[in-house]
Amino acid sequence: MPPGIKADCSVADSTAILNSWLNGLPPGSSVQFPANGCFHIQGSLWLHNTAGLTINGNDSTILQTVPGPESVVQPIVYLTQDTQLVMKNLTVDGAYNGSNGGVNFEGDYGLLLEADHRVTLNHISVNNIQGDFIDLNAPNSGVTGSDTSLNSDIFVTHSTFHHCGYHALTIESADGVAFSQDAFSEIGTDAMDFEYDVYSTTFDAQGNPQEAAQDNIRIINDTWNDFGGDWFASLQGQLPGVQEQNVVLSGNTINAHSPLVEVVGTNPYLTSSQYWNIGLTIANNTGLQGAIPIRGGSITTPFAGSAMSIEAVVNTNIRANIFPMFDGTPDYFPDTPYVAVLQALELRNLTMTGNNFLGALGILDPTSQANTNLVERGNLFGANGAQIDGG
Repeated sequence: MPPGIKADCSVADSTAILNSWLNGLPPGSSVQFPANGCFHIQGSLWLHNTAGLTINGNDSTILQTVPGPESVVQPIVYLTQDTQLVMKNLTVDGAYNGSNGGVNFEGDYGLLLEADHRVTLNHISVNNIQGDFIDLNAPNSGVTGSDTSLNSDIFVTHSTFHHCGYHALTIESADGVAFSQDAFSEIGTDAMDFEYDVYSTTFDAQGNPQEAAQDNIRIINDTWNDFGGDWFASLQGQLPGVQEQNVVLSGNTINAHSPLVEVVGTNPYLTSSQYWNIGLTIANNTGLQGAIPIRGGSITTPFAGSAMSIEAVVNTNIRANIFPMFDGTPDYFPDTPYVAVLQALELRNLTMTGNNFLGALGILDPTSQANTNLVERGNLFGANGAQIDGG
């Protein structure tokens, strides 16, 4: 690092000088920050169109002390059109104090990515973020010009994300993503949000998705603690639709008294196959607390709701999970199952086998309907998981 850049947070705002230095490096550069350095970033540390850049933070901290404004997009770290970028051993610490976050501050991200390719984040710590910890966004900010490509080959591993006002992980635009061996905690609402609002995927002349799609996403062996909404939400039923293909949620540990999964794809009978939600796998995950219904309901009402609701998805596989359902406490309606595991709507090819849903009243919610080729058997349910289905 050039000696003119102070690494002790003695400068009120190092945003401009860091941006100038990092974006001016030649392709293929490797840089190392001073050990345990500190840099105030009161705007966005913006890396744009870098190639082959490796940043070793050397346990330094990017520190925001002035909270981000309401209803604007101001990520602390902003990555656009970068290729073969590596960031490691770096802490990003925002100014969220528990009351200055939420939906109106969603744009105050920890990290925001647009049209980036082959990005690796390793041993990154992201804390106290007013909006989402990290967003793989559609390239719609205007800074990527005519480039409407999806983020691709994004790998986040051995990283921690703690205390945010909104979502932990938002994915709108990506093809080839893996979050593995990461830890997420104290999340304001849904842990994961795959949602492109009311818009739909566009396609180039070769039929490749542009702007927004969520393809080949792997969320594996991560831990999720204390979130306020669903564990996984993907609500995209608009026409013609958003392409979402090959999403795998596997080997995760979930520690929250919350609903689990809520997915709405576009009805495949109403749109062409390029817009379908195809290939959802939920396997080998473990819940540590009893899941509750997505839309609430009294424990005194049988089938008051379901912990998972999946609609208009083609090829869903739910297997070998341990997902307890809330069925009371020793001093509050003990051993009183009332929650269904899954509301299945308009699904084609659902396989649901070998799961342990102890505490569930039943596997399928009675409101499930319009499904084709459903296989559901060998799942434990009921108080203490004492029953097994054979459907």
